[in-house]
Amino acid sequence: MTPSPPASGFIDPKALVRRLKGSLLGGAVRLLDEVGSTNDLAWEWAASGAPEGALVLARAQTRGRGRAGRTWLSPAGGGLWFSIVLHPGLVHPAAGMLPLAVGFGVAAGLRRLGLRAELKWPNDVLVRGRKVCGVLVEGRFSGSRLATAVAGVGVNWTVPEVPGRAGRVTGLEAEFAAAGGRRPPGPPSAEDVLATLLLDIEKAYLVLHGAGTAPFVRAWPAYSAHFARPVRLSRPVGGAARASTGAPRPLPDSWVLSGGLLPDGRLEVLAPDGTRLAVDSADAGLDLEPC
Repeated sequence: MTPSPPASGFIDPKALVRRLKGSLLGGAVRLLDEVGSTNDLAWEWAASGAPEGALVLARAQTRGRGRAGRTWLSPAGGGLWFSIVLHPGLVHPAAGMLPLAVGFGVAAGLRRLGLRAELKWPNDVLVRGRKVCGVLVEGRFSGSRLATAVAGVGVNWTVPEVPGRAGRVTGLEAEFAAAGGRRPPGPPSAEDVLATLLLDIEKAYLVLHGAGTAPFVRAWPAYSAHFARPVRLSRPVGGAARASTGAPRPLPDSWVLSGGLLPDGRLEVLAPDGTRLAVDSADAGLDLEPC
């Protein structure tokens, strides 16, 4: 089977800007062949005055990164690798919801394209239970206000070969094929996908600004891949959560019941002893393998 053409190799930045005319995101675009990290380039651009919504898009990353410093494989032709410069001006709790809002936008865009995308807290997008996208939002505060943020998004186009992750990752090419052409006259192009994702990320971002965190809290059960399911917390040594009393306590090294999304982006879980805990993404992630 002949492989699909490189996903971002056929995106014309001028055409993309025209398609997004009047939108907040993508009004200024830099498309590069290969970079270390699109997030790093976006931060450099932000330091020199990048406007809100400026987009850095690369065909390949050599030092792509995910949450907690993990490596994100970003080969040429393997996916859509991009970062968006934002000037949110948000304060608590909305500032803490920004990474989830970006994830909601990606999932909503993929749903509009015919894929049943779901969110795995705190920063993954899944299709059919397999990871297709990761989101990394980095921010800088001025006092209590989130002054600048860079939202990095990596969407697999082909299925990456990740050691030990066979069957747990996927790519859009495979998922559109599995969907059976629900969107005639065939699967969308990479440019269609990128434009759709940017428009839906923008919509989520504007909702966060205009309506706050409540719409995301309400939508969580319909988008979560693990709502009301038993999951295992994965955590760094010393990770802690807060019980309903507000007192810190160690995270349980066991299965917990995943609950609702809290207004500041934390996840509520029910521990085996019946305690409700608010888990911060800096302290834990989730393992969705069945118990």
